[in-house]
Amino acid sequence: MIDHGFREIGLPEILSIYQPENVASGRVMERIGMHFDRDARHPTFGVALRIYRLSRSQWEASRFTTEGDSEDIEGLKDREGPDGPPRSLAH
Repeated sequence: MIDHGFREIGLPEILSIYQPENVASGRVMERIGMHFDRDARHPTFGVALRIYRLSRSQWEASRFTTEGDSEDIEGLKDREGPDGPPRSLAH
């Protein structure tokens, strides 16, 4: 969904809002690369809210780093056989 928001829709940033006691949601936001922005209160109900943000530039930077790392790891997996690394790499 984040890729779609930036690539297809062209959003400049994406926000996520959740209740702080829902710790699992906060972990998801961090895992997908979002950054804490601020705590707030719902204007009507007064409940505590936590806001995470991801800008296009942050997303692009994390994509570049993550894609490069995954390509390196995938390349190593391709060279490794069922019995471990090829003999030339095992020595």
